[in-house]
Amino acid sequence: MKLRSIWSFHFQTHFPPTDFPHFEATPYLSPVLIKTRNHVLAYDTGPTFGSRFDAGEQIVAPAARQMGARHIDHLIVSHGDNDHAGGVNGLKRALDIWHLSSSVPRLGRDCHAL
Repeated sequence: MKLRSIWSFHFQTHFPPTDFPHFEATPYLSPVLIKTRNHVLAYDTGPTFGSRFDAGEQIVAPAARQMGARHIDHLIVSHGDNDHAGGVNGLKRALDIWHLSSSVPRLGRDCHAL
């Protein structure tokens, strides 16, 4: 498994071969991309700041493409704060998202802690 930051915090480590060749994370773990041989999971999208910056479109989508993704199989948005959900629309513009789950009902299928 290779660990690498989407933003600026870089580190690498190697684990025995598994189905998880790539794991992309930020220092604060929002957003996170996990790519297996056949699927890509995104957890959170990072912030947006008006029309000037959208982390979903400008950071997450390019990182997913760099990992070889042509779409996101499942996006999970933990909650509605801008630093977690702000980039959802930008990511949707940049890549197809096949399934979306969130604690924010307007974003996708309901998802909450038990």
